[in-house]
Amino acid sequence: MDFTEEEEMETSCEKQAWGREDLIKLLHGIKENIPKGDMSIYTKGERTLKWDKVAFGSYSPQMCHQKWKELSKKVRKIRSLTELVTEAEVAFENPFQGKNWRIHPDFPRRPTPPNSIFFRENHETFEKQQPEMTTSELFKLIRGKYNELPEHEKAKYVATFQKEKEMYEKSMRKFRKEYSGGKKVRRDCLKNMSEPLTPHGLWYRHERRIFLQANPDKKVDCIRQSIEQKTRWSKLPDKEKLKWINRSLEQQTQYEEEEMEEHPENNGSRKAKHKPLLRHSARLLKDLADGKPDKPPSKGYNLFCKEQKATIQGERVPNTQYLMICSQRWKAMTQSKKEAYQRRCDKLKKEYVVNLNRFLCTVTDKEQQRILLENRKRMQTSKLVAQKGKKNTFQGEPKKPPRWGHTVFYSEKMAELRAKSNHLSSRKCMAMVSPLWKKLAQKEQEHYQRTAQERAREYQVELRSWFNTMSTKEQAKYLDQNPNKLKILDNPEQGYMAKKGRTSDSEDHIDTSSDEDDSETVTDKEQQRILLENRKRMQTSKLVAQKGKKNMFQGEPKKPPRWGHTVFYSEKMAELRAKSNHLSSRKCMAMVSPLWKKLAQKEQEHYQRTAQERAREYQVELRSWFNTMSTKEQSKYLDQNPNKLKILNNPEQGYMAKKGRTSDSEDHIDTSSDEDDSEDDEHMMEKENWSGCSSISSSSEEDSDTE
Repeated sequence: MDFTEEEEMETSCEKQAWGREDLIKLLHGIKENIPKGDMSIYTKGERTLKWDKVAFGSYSPQMCHQKWKELSKKVRKIRSLTELVTEAEVAFENPFQGKNWRIHPDFPRRPTPPNSIFFRENHETFEKQQPEMTTSELFKLIRGKYNELPEHEKAKYVATFQKEKEMYEKSMRKFRKEYSGGKKVRRDCLKNMSEPLTPHGLWYRHERRIFLQANPDKKVDCIRQSIEQKTRWSKLPDKEKLKWINRSLEQQTQYEEEEMEEHPENNGSRKAKHKPLLRHSARLLKDLADGKPDKPPSKGYNLFCKEQKATIQGERVPNTQYLMICSQRWKAMTQSKKEAYQRRCDKLKKEYVVNLNRFLCTVTDKEQQRILLENRKRMQTSKLVAQKGKKNTFQGEPKKPPRWGHTVFYSEKMAELRAKSNHLSSRKCMAMVSPLWKKLAQKEQEHYQRTAQERAREYQVELRSWFNTMSTKEQAKYLDQNPNKLKILDNPEQGYMAKKGRTSDSEDHIDTSSDEDDSETVTDKEQQRILLENRKRMQTSKLVAQKGKKNMFQGEPKKPPRWGHTVFYSEKMAELRAKSNHLSSRKCMAMVSPLWKKLAQKEQEHYQRTAQERAREYQVELRSWFNTMSTKEQSKYLDQNPNKLKILNNPEQGYMAKKGRTSDSEDHIDTSSDEDDSEDDEHMMEKENWSGCSSISSSSEEDSDTE
């Protein structure tokens, strides 16, 4: 409903007080009269709204429309009318929440600071004097002039600011009374907490209350800094912390009882989204005060390190060298002393079990469950760590050799280094050996790669001969534990060392599948991470192995390239590989890619026509081959290749029938085809190597020209 300018002028002249309830009623009326599902822009929604239905009481449609225009001035309007009214409605119901005070029209204006009053009065004068300055530069200049003013001149602006401040505070008190349902004073936000507080939270609330009583005029933003909560809490004595820990636990018990009464279906348990009430340090302090025994070290070496810590700290040794010194001293000890530490450790473990059982008898059932659950988790972690280093080896099984040439080189050099100096760790040995491989000539690197391949072939022969000597049950058990060996045993030519695209100069990827034990100690957390990564690798390798497999049918015609640029790439790649076998697919693709862009339009169209001719021949061959199959074979073939049904039913609308695709659109590679595209080299190049071509093509244009 539109209004004329005269009617709008009349309504603007009319003065009638709009109360808070009237404004909320106006917003509700607008919201109810917006058509359902209307997502049109704000101006159209306001223009088509039926203001006759919005009007209520003594307020006419024109007055309602005019008042809405006043209210919506401060709201950004790049939204629909429904969203706009909802935001205004929330702002009126709770003006103190978030930034709603910016939207609310009756919210008092904040007082202007003294320097801003000076800027407002002298802005025009300075702008005439310095017309070339920007607004920000002018503001800096005027601010500097204000700072240079003497105190008696500044007092005039400060007095103006104080008057505005008093008026602002009066207006705020009046506004709070009118909108009493809004947000309360910030000081009371911690009084009525429904959930239990942590020990630190209880202590902070106590200190905050004392601070506010002593400093009622202090700003709320400065309270945390004034209390210095983090520093003071960390320096509190253990007895004082225990007092707040006990209070927090009592509050938790009371909260859980109330929650059980209100929500019996939760069984008194806290929600999973809440963090634990006590941190690790507070939990240790509480257990120590209750008399829970300390868990002894798991091994004799750990007991030795624990005892040596006090003596090493007395020698003023840095903490970073603590474990290294302990390791050296442990190695220098005799075997009998090491066994004595292990016997002491075993004795402490037995005493710990007895003391823990006594302690569990003195605590509640809930506390018993918590302690037992923690111990169970540790036991599971220790079992995983223990199983990591163990491998079920079979008697007489041949040892797996290194897979790559650089691994053979590393193993030889590491053995030489360890023979000369036993004190060096594996990490240091690897750091010393790694640069030597990079300095080797290409021929020497190839020699090591050939050595690795020869050892791999010998390993395959030995593995097959050893596997044939086993019984059927032992063979099944072995394959169950080593599923990756099935490929070597079924077809040794496609098994070990059969992966393409892997060169011997990739020294950064070191074979981690060897059976050598790592002499370095690894933490429990690190071992869990390694186990998780290995599990993920196993799952990924299974998926990759399944991806390449496809049930081929005898006599099925091979699918040709679909697009002209793919035909061009396959021809050029074949020429490049015939000249230089050492180049990888990625490098070949990078050299061929710029050549297609340099081709003339006619040549590109020629390749596109070639692809279309091959596609038609493929369709004819596919249909004739399909008709020679039995009904069962046809249904099986279509079940595995459902996309071929379109070609077989109507070849004119099948392969190469998509419109809007030109031969020069090499950037848009077809990804709608099924897994059978992976058979052809050109499709593999598109899917695997295309992503890396753009970054390499610029650097390899010269090479491609020479080729």
